[in-house]
Amino acid sequence: MTRVAYRLGLYQLLLGFSLLIEPLLGYNVLMATMGGTKSHTVPFVALGTSLRSRGHNVTLLSAFPGPAANNGLHELVPSILEAYVENFTAEWDLVGARFRNELPVSPWDAMRYAWESCEALLQDASSIASMRKPNGDPHVRWDVAVLDGAYPECMLGILHGENVPTIMLNTVALYSGSIMRQGNPSPWSVTPYFGKAITQDMTFFQRILNAAALLTLKIMHWFTLSIYLQPTLQRYLGNHIPNDLHSLTAEVPLTLQNSHYSVGDSVPYLSNVVNVACLHCKPAMQLSSDLESFLRRGFVFVSMGSSVRASGMPEALRQIFFAVFSTLPYNVVWKWDGGKIKDLPANVRTAAWWPQQELLGHPKLRAFVSHGGLLSLHEAAYHGAPTLVLPVFCDHDGNAAQAEKLGYALVMDLAGISISALREDIIKVAALHNNSYREAAKKRSALLRDLPISPGELATWWVEHVAKYDGADHLKSSIRYMSVFHYYSMDVVLFYILSLILIIYGLKKLFRQAVIGQDVFKKKVD
Repeated sequence: MTRVAYRLGLYQLLLGFSLLIEPLLGYNVLMATMGGTKSHTVPFVALGTSLRSRGHNVTLLSAFPGPAANNGLHELVPSILEAYVENFTAEWDLVGARFRNELPVSPWDAMRYAWESCEALLQDASSIASMRKPNGDPHVRWDVAVLDGAYPECMLGILHGENVPTIMLNTVALYSGSIMRQGNPSPWSVTPYFGKAITQDMTFFQRILNAAALLTLKIMHWFTLSIYLQPTLQRYLGNHIPNDLHSLTAEVPLTLQNSHYSVGDSVPYLSNVVNVACLHCKPAMQLSSDLESFLRRGFVFVSMGSSVRASGMPEALRQIFFAVFSTLPYNVVWKWDGGKIKDLPANVRTAAWWPQQELLGHPKLRAFVSHGGLLSLHEAAYHGAPTLVLPVFCDHDGNAAQAEKLGYALVMDLAGISISALREDIIKVAALHNNSYREAAKKRSALLRDLPISPGELATWWVEHVAKYDGADHLKSSIRYMSVFHYYSMDVVLFYILSLILIIYGLKKLFRQAVIGQDVFKKKVD
């Protein structure tokens, strides 16, 4: 009897202990990006790795195999979506178009990507099942989902009705559409359009163009959602998908914004926006002895990122690069995704991949030549690397303008590039002494590193916070459902204007009656 009681007591103790530690076993975290370039996965992998180190089970859905699995995360790559993105980007001639002063990606292509990529995902039933429930198991649920702020409506539609607490990771820092729909103030006077080389410091003429661009973007977004994306979602998922897809974005309680006051303009955010710029940044590690010996002379690192294929550049532009690199007084490390280059200058080394952060943080780096991708510019600021930016497409112009405003970058337009101009600008940015770009880069590096908590730790805490409180409704703002008329108190202003008009009209009428009455009185006296 005593033994039975002992076993029963032990069982109850173990059961109580298991219930106590169950919340500590880790959350099921879904991360998903519909971004059409591999760079969109970088901040997700960084955040996912941090979450995994805390014991959480992390799955990343994207169109790119490798980044998640290579970092110990569960990977979900829908084959139809992967094929669509590969075909969509295969014909891109981004550098060539910019070199010819043409539009690299048309507005129509940017719009159709939203619903075509969504349909490619929706056609994969097993991936949809795994996105709604971990491994498609109906008895398990996601504790929290972290979705890309670029094209989020498709994923929000798929998760609609699953009661999954959702966070947005806004990979394009200058895009304010999502956070604006969540109630954050984004007046056009201080919200530059990310596709133009402008910052908050706009002239009157720039503000006119900026307002036109942002209005056009708003119309394009409404057209994409209402005319194409919503019918696509309803066709595959049923009529439970709301008619207004904007409402799904408005209900997201938290946005992790890939920005920070040290590398961007200071802007007014509500408490449901958390700045986590440089989420992926890390100290430089030791390089191989062979590469170290090549870098000892001093070097320039040239990389056009993951979305821009350097090997696809026009021959005339490549010859300009060759002519400049061969005459520089330093070596050149060039990210080149093509085959072996004939007659490559002796001071140039090429490879399809280089350890970018190790090179940017190397003491012998003289300058960084970049395409202006946000992640690359954040890395440049983090490692204190003076940068020459050759913007190509999307947010590159806006990112470059911001970096130039902060002083650590010089911007050159590919459409007007020449051998003498490119060489002169590289020499200017790479100078060892009296170099304002280097000093500004060092300042940005100090600011980015001097934080009470790292961006990775901060983002991880917030993901756990939203999961813990099952959606964190306390972070949502009532502003998200206010109309522009209400938000700016236009009705109140109109009320006071009408009241003032009525008061003036009434006083004027009283005065006139008083004058008329006085005249009548005088006539009677006379």
